[in-house]
Amino acid sequence: MELQFPRPRRGEREKERETRYTNWRGIQPLAAVDLERGFDYEDEWNQRFQTLRADPAAREGVREGLERLERSMAIETGVIEGLYNPTHGVTQTLLREGFRAEYVRRQGVDVEPEHLVTVLDDHMAAAEMVYAFIREDRPITKHAMRELHAQITAHQETHNAVDMLGRRVQRKLRRGVWKDFPNNPTRPDGTVHLYVPPEQVDPQLDLLLDLYGAYEPAQHPLLTGAWIHHRFIQVHPFADGNGRTGRVLLNWHLVRNGWPPILVHRQDRNAYLYAMQQADADDLSVLTEFLIAMARKSIRVVMADFPVEERMGVLGPDDPDYVYRKEDGWRNGV
Repeated sequence: MELQFPRPRRGEREKERETRYTNWRGIQPLAAVDLERGFDYEDEWNQRFQTLRADPAAREGVREGLERLERSMAIETGVIEGLYNPTHGVTQTLLREGFRAEYVRRQGVDVEPEHLVTVLDDHMAAAEMVYAFIREDRPITKHAMRELHAQITAHQETHNAVDMLGRRVQRKLRRGVWKDFPNNPTRPDGTVHLYVPPEQVDPQLDLLLDLYGAYEPAQHPLLTGAWIHHRFIQVHPFADGNGRTGRVLLNWHLVRNGWPPILVHRQDRNAYLYAMQQADADDLSVLTEFLIAMARKSIRVVMADFPVEERMGVLGPDDPDYVYRKEDGWRNGV
C-alpha cells in the first residue's frame, strides 16, 4: 500500500518551494567508509570476461557484441536526458541495423528521424574519441572534457534555461565551453539543487583531477569510477550535456582500467538518479553498487548471442538474471 502524505495548501507549497535549496558543495574526497568495500568477486567475473575477449575463437562474437553495446549506449544516454524517446521497435531496429534514418518510422519517435540519427552519430563519435584517447594513453584532463562535450553536442544549437525573472528561455549552447550562468534545476519535490557556480568550475575541476590522479592507481576502478562520475556531475561544468559527458567520462575511466563500458538503460533511470542523489548525501555505496550491476548488464548485452553456458561461465550460475529470465530475453539491452 502506498503511503499517503497530507498535501500542503498552495500558499504553503509555494513558500516551501521558495525556501528549499541545496547549497553547492566543493569536491569531496573519498570517505573512509568507501574504502572498506572489497571487490574480489567483481574482479573474478571481470577477469573471466577479459579472458573471453582475448580468446581468438570468441573474438568476432565479442566484437559484434561490443558494437551492439556501443549503439545501445548511444541511444539510451539521450533517452535518459529526454532528448528523444524511440519506441521499443525503433530501438531494436537501430540496434540491429545501425543508425540510418530510413530505418526509423516517424510515428516511432518523437523527433525527426534525420535529427535522431544525427544525434546518435554524435554520441557514437564521442565514444570513438574515447577509444582513440585510450590508444594514445591520454590522461583525463579539462581540455579532453571540453573536446568530448563539443563532440557530444556537435549538432545541439540551444539549451533550456531560466532567466533572472524565472522565465523559461532558450539560450545558445556554447559547445566545449564552461557555463556562463548558474544551472540549478528544480527537482520534482520543489528543491532547487545548486551546482558549482561558474567562477568555481576551473578550480573545482582542478581539485577533481588532482584527487583522481591519486585515486586511479591506488583504488578499485569501480569505486573510483563512481567517485569521478558523481563529482563531475556535481560540478556540472557545462550549460547542458553534463550527464552525457559524465557517462562518457566514466566509460573512459573504466575501459582504460580494464573494465567494460557501462550501459545505463532507460529502465534503470530512476535507480541511477536515486544513486546519484544518495551520493549527494555523502553515500557513494549506492552508486558503486549500481555501477557493478550495470557492468554485469553490459556483459550480458555483449554476450547476447553466446550460448547460455558461456554466459554462465563468465557471470556465474548464481546471477539472478539467469534464474528469472528466459534465453530469448537476453539480447539488446535487457
